[in-house]
Amino acid sequence: MARPIEYDKQEVLDRITRAFWLKGYEGTSVSELVTETQLNTRTMYNLFEDKTGLFQAALENYHVANLQSILDKLKNCYSLQDLVEFIESFANSEYLNGCLFVNTLSEQNTINGKSLKFVRDYFIECEELLVEKLSKLKSENKFSGSVSATANMIICFMHGYSNFVKLNKEQKGNQEMLEQFVSLFSKSH
Repeated sequence: MARPIEYDKQEVLDRITRAFWLKGYEGTSVSELVTETQLNTRTMYNLFEDKTGLFQAALENYHVANLQSILDKLKNCYSLQDLVEFIESFANSEYLNGCLFVNTLSEQNTINGKSLKFVRDYFIECEELLVEKLSKLKSENKFSGSVSATANMIICFMHGYSNFVKLNKEQKGNQEMLEQFVSLFSKSH
C-alpha cells in the first residue's frame, strides 16, 4: 500500500517559487530546493520531473499568485484615470524581490524555450491589453500619445519599478519617481 501524501503541494510550489524568485534559475540548486521544500529528491522529481519542470511550475505559480491580478486590473481600466491608478498601484506592491518574470528574462540564455515562451506570452498579453485600452482612449480623444510606445513604456515602468525598489528601499524616492512617471504619462493626453 502506498504511503499517503504528507505535504501540501501548494506550499511546496510557493517555496519553490520563492527560491527561484530570490536566486534565479541558475542560482538555485536542486539541493537548495530539496532543503527549502523539505521533500526528498525522488519525491520532487516524481512531482516535477527535473529542475526545468520545477522552474516551469514556479513560473506558473508566480503568474497565478502575482501577475494574473495585474492583468485583471488592466482589463478593468476604462479611462485615463483608471490607467493612472493602475500605474500608481505599483507603488503599493509587495514586489520587493523584483519580478520573477523580469529576472527570468535576464537569464534567458539558460532558460528553456517553454519557460521563456510562457514569460514572453505574459508580456505580449500586457502589451495587447494596454494597446487596446490606449487605442480606445485615443479614439475618444482622451489620449494623444503614441499608443504602442506608451504601452511599452508602461510595461517597462511596471516591471522595472519592481526591480528598482528592491535596491532602493527609500519609499520617498520611490514615490517621487512614480509621481514623475504618472505626470509624464498624464501629459500625453
